[in-house]
Amino acid sequence: MNILSDSKSPNEKHKYYEYQFDKGALGYSKVFWSVIENDESINDLKSGLIPSGYKIIGWNDDSELILQKWKPYYESNTTYELNNKTEFNGVKIHISNTKLNSKKENLGIVADTITNWQLYKDSEILFASNMVDSNRFTAEIKKSDKYKNLYLNFFYDFNNEIMKREIKLVSDNKTLATFENENRSHSPFPMEKYILDRIRMVNPNKEMEIVYSDPIMKNGIIVGLLKLTNE
Repeated sequence: MNILSDSKSPNEKHKYYEYQFDKGALGYSKVFWSVIENDESINDLKSGLIPSGYKIIGWNDDSELILQKWKPYYESNTTYELNNKTEFNGVKIHISNTKLNSKKENLGIVADTITNWQLYKDSEILFASNMVDSNRFTAEIKKSDKYKNLYLNFFYDFNNEIMKREIKLVSDNKTLATFENENRSHSPFPMEKYILDRIRMVNPNKEMEIVYSDPIMKNGIIVGLLKLTNE
């Protein structure tokens, strides 16, 4: 299971999760939202599953769960209707047609989708983030690390088409390497180790921005930082 985000209610009685399942070579499943009591484990998420056609966007000051309608591509005919009298696992909900006045909502959710990414060293995850998360994590790769490639999984909830994709490693506004790949958008995007080793020889210990772009994300997005050390 890949946890994309989680948040405790202001009264700390409940917690919601945004998550998906790792399907191996097939990429990741659709996104799910669930709310459970704060002392329950993620094994209990099924009991608080939010119906398709709605997504969790946060809490209000009264510890009510705020949901927003949306139409996922995989269930475009969803007709399930919720109202403000509905409860999940003892949590009152509020159906919102407007954005929350919060940091998370001000960052925006593009086209009512969840866009997220993970960076892997072979099968070892180095970091994970998403469009509404302001954090950009740094992956540090040592010269002594044994691995074949780094892989970026960049996931659109609404798209898995074959497209041309690009990753640039940028330091001090200078592009140090460009990786190109044409595949389905859910497919892992490799950054070959031999190219990274060449960069380390010339620019060791420098933090580089990992900039991803494709026909949807035309202007590119910094998904995190990469540091190659000589240790």
